[in-house]
Amino acid sequence: MPSLTTWWNRYPNLKRRRARSSTTGRQVGNLCPAAFTLLAASFLAGCIAHVHTPYAPSDIVLPAPDNKTQPFAYSPQPVAVEERPEGEVDEYTVHHVQFASYGENGQDGNLVSGYYYRSKEPGRKPIVIILPLWGTHTYPPEKLAKGIRKRSGGGMHVLMLSGEKVLIDWPRLQSSPNKADFEKTVAHMAVRFSNTAIDVRRTVDWLETRAEVESGRIGLVGFSIGAVMGGMLIPQEPRINSTALIMGGANPGVIFGHCNGKLEDVREAILPRFSWSVEQYQETYSRYFDKADPVYFAGRADPSRILMVDAHRDDCMPQSTRDNLWEALGRPERISFKYSHKRSFLSMTPLGFNFTGRKIYEFLDRSLAL
Repeated sequence: MPSLTTWWNRYPNLKRRRARSSTTGRQVGNLCPAAFTLLAASFLAGCIAHVHTPYAPSDIVLPAPDNKTQPFAYSPQPVAVEERPEGEVDEYTVHHVQFASYGENGQDGNLVSGYYYRSKEPGRKPIVIILPLWGTHTYPPEKLAKGIRKRSGGGMHVLMLSGEKVLIDWPRLQSSPNKADFEKTVAHMAVRFSNTAIDVRRTVDWLETRAEVESGRIGLVGFSIGAVMGGMLIPQEPRINSTALIMGGANPGVIFGHCNGKLEDVREAILPRFSWSVEQYQETYSRYFDKADPVYFAGRADPSRILMVDAHRDDCMPQSTRDNLWEALGRPERISFKYSHKRSFLSMTPLGFNFTGRKIYEFLDRSLAL
């Protein structure tokens, strides 16, 4: 896009008109900047229009959790983490960390990797784990990690997990030649998803062995698919006691049956190939993914330590999935933008005054008692 200077030089008549107006009086010359500022402010404010529902403790009794097998169960073992120093930034030393996954996870070498920003300040500190958007955008996690470092000034460690490859192989699902192959691939992707969630739990195992990390003050932030995983994980992992879920939802089978983008491409290929309805299609996912649906484990999370951010016009997470997540988590604080899934992420950019980032920082400050 041409810069403002390029436009200004490209249209000399505009330059002369502006120059003439400045000779006839200051009032005319000052109207343009004032009007531009007003229009710009109106546009930017439009990127953060939202509805805020604060958490309100109530006497509502959620259904008692049943005796379902925990979907992300594992036998804790010492986690052999390889650390490689990579310099310093702000008040932190930077370490690249990696360890072997619990199983096949779709990443190179089946490794779990990330960047650990360790505070230089002495003493135990809380830590925030930031989940990736596997195989897609790195902007939200990287921007949040930087913001936490700047805001806390060394008062909080940050572990930003990497996910360079997709977690769910949508092209492989799209090319399934028959129903049996499709279901086999869905089951495989569910195992990969489960292994990754267990790896987050194993990450907590490792963090609890660190002398600089204060156990009991561990936060988790997930965006989109990371928020879906976070919503499934926190009812199973009580050591994560502060969670921000950004643009996620419950009922994964329904999400896969309605989300746009790559997921829509898979549906458009599979439904006519197998003569399936949307209900039949999403039922296949539900058989494998819904075992960890937070709706099935309502009442296990502390809503006072959860922040939920969603979008009213989300074209990936249907409203029922978002409302069900909110209810299952005990109606935590909720910020609902009046836009689509992707457009709502503008609230993490300068166009949205970094609104969502600031809300996450404030929430982490409160919930981790800085």
